[in-house]
Amino acid sequence: MNVRVRLLAAAVLAALGAVPGSAAPPAPTGYRAEAAALSRLMEEARALARPAGCATAGQCRAVPIGARPCGGPRGYVVYCPLATDESALRRKIAEATDAERAFNRKWRLLSPCVWASEPRLVAVDGICRAAPPARPPRAVPR
Repeated sequence: MNVRVRLLAAAVLAALGAVPGSAAPPAPTGYRAEAAALSRLMEEARALARPAGCATAGQCRAVPIGARPCGGPRGYVVYCPLATDESALRRKIAEATDAERAFNRKWRLLSPCVWASEPRLVAVDGICRAAPPARPPRAVPR
């Protein structure tokens, strides 16, 4: 009987992936798991961008990232090319954008058809940033 209990316990542990050398349990699937994986991929891409290191706004760059379901980029990543490995950044952004495009198709997502415009860039204390959007002029009451 003791042997049967040990064999049963080993089988249960192996099914749960708790025995060394056994296969790991499958990765979670579904919308939430895929959205979380996509979010991690976007963060990995953003982490490659180094905004510090440029003295002027003319040295700063912005690259589109992501894919809205209606079209166009989700936003822009601002970086200083003097401090950033641009090829690695662009590869990771392309990977993330392609993944989001596939995610949108798979889950048949919709979004407002609002275009994310490339930001105006500024360098503040050697750090590249997107300038706040210009406000439309306010009407002056008469």
